[in-house]
Amino acid sequence: MPATYNRPTLPGTANTYDSTTTQLSNSAVRFVLPLIESLDYKDTPLTSMIGFSKRRVDNRKVEWTDEILPAVSDTLGAGYTSGGGTITVSNGAKFQQYNVIQIDSELMLVTAISTNTLTVTTAWAGTTNANHANGAAIQIVGVAMPENTPTPPASVALGSAYNNFCQLWDKGIQISNRQNYANNYFTRTPEYEWRLKQLLTQCKREFERTLFLGVGVDATGTLPSAMSGFPQFITTNVTTLAGAAFTERQFLDALGPAFDDIGPSGLGDTVICGRFAKQVIGSWADPGRRLSGSDTAITARIDTIITDFGELDIMMHRWCPATELYFMNPKNYEICAYANYGEWHDGPLPADGEYLRGHVAGDYVLIAMGNRASAKLTGFSTSSADYSSMAA
Repeated sequence: MPATYNRPTLPGTANTYDSTTTQLSNSAVRFVLPLIESLDYKDTPLTSMIGFSKRRVDNRKVEWTDEILPAVSDTLGAGYTSGGGTITVSNGAKFQQYNVIQIDSELMLVTAISTNTLTVTTAWAGTTNANHANGAAIQIVGVAMPENTPTPPASVALGSAYNNFCQLWDKGIQISNRQNYANNYFTRTPEYEWRLKQLLTQCKREFERTLFLGVGVDATGTLPSAMSGFPQFITTNVTTLAGAAFTERQFLDALGPAFDDIGPSGLGDTVICGRFAKQVIGSWADPGRRLSGSDTAITARIDTIITDFGELDIMMHRWCPATELYFMNPKNYEICAYANYGEWHDGPLPADGEYLRGHVAGDYVLIAMGNRASAKLTGFSTSSADYSSMAA
């Protein structure tokens, strides 16, 4: 069977870089093909899609806010009986005096506010006064001010505050001067330069994984700070399926609350999912697939879906958790380097002997401003038997 040889982990003991073998004096010189460098996953599509910002940060904790307008809806905090002159709402701070509101099909005029109790003129504008259940939706239609009346204070919304932490990647290398120029089957010479390039590839790949799996934590004592990935910032519009299959209907409805909240501007336009979820989406084309007698190929892939919320591009990613699917807009995210030496860089380290020491490093943070514009389906089944549209 074929023999394999594994290069040692660096730095190793003296002479461990030697890869020669003893051969018979009359044997032929071994023929070894050049190293093939493309047999591992190096792509970082999410990093490329978001891109690196020109903005720099100068604190390991980075904070930002999203500005929102006051709410246009609330719910009843208690049931209302027809004929009453007050209603109890869940949050009285959302209202102002002389608001016109709608509960079910009845309009009311708010004439006074005391915490969560609103004094109202019922059956406003010719509508019919009726009973309304606890939890019924209240729509804030607008304001109807009487003339020559003091201006009442309006409701105010300030939005939400978010934060993330910078994360430092740093990988070192140590190679003896002999090893740096020793011929072998697995690296290029000089090996030091080749290893630095390989370390940079490792750092970028780990950064891509952190964009999915990272959970933010601040530095304490000798422990480092770490960065949250983008899923940590999608918390508002989440549909949890508890092991059930996700349907095309659920997929199309996922962005509905985000659209109702922020409108079409900045809405998530990219779907990120694992390979199983991508195959499920591709299977939705099966019922509409048509072949003629001359067709020799079929398409079993969907990369873009045109919806009422716009075009959704589908990205399959190997590191996306298998039971999660995300709707996000890359324009709402930034990858920022720490000031000065934060960008990916390499350099020498002090050496006190006949060897070379160096490292590759980068210091970055993700800024994610797309919470209310994003959505997530989570906890769905990854068994093909639960999806009738998938090929058996």
